[in-house]
Amino acid sequence: MAAEKEHLKQAWHNTILSKELSDQKQVHYRDWVITVSFYAALHFVEAWLSTTEMVSAVKYKNSNNVKKSIHKIRSDLVKKNTNRSTAHSYKQLYTMSMQARYLMNNGAIAAYNYFDNSDAERAVSDYLVNIISYFNYNDSQDEFEISDILN
Repeated sequence: MAAEKEHLKQAWHNTILSKELSDQKQVHYRDWVITVSFYAALHFVEAWLSTTEMVSAVKYKNSNNVKKSIHKIRSDLVKKNTNRSTAHSYKQLYTMSMQARYLMNNGAIAAYNYFDNSDAERAVSDYLVNIISYFNYNDSQDEFEISDILN
């Protein structure tokens, strides 16, 4: 599994894309804003896990022969080891991304029609920002040149 620096590069790469997509006056790719925001959050969580006594969700699953999915393990680690707001934000992004990716929205409406602009905005400005703030990654982007993140 990647180390903290690699997870942070991917997390910021995803965050930048999510922000660029959501900054459009009329967001056409709301489903992708949500999905990319979730994957940014996932990499921020994995970066955090790599710096703690805990291990990545993948290593945890493999070393403990756990039957849960890696996503469930990661969600449980966030819920158990962060505050309520961070756990809620991560869960919301996960749920919304599942709805966007697999049309799990109680009617199989295409995700780009199911979500509105406020959903996409909330994914970035509320949930993802909350996760970045909790793990104190607000300033970590300074460690990386934008070109490093995008390459």
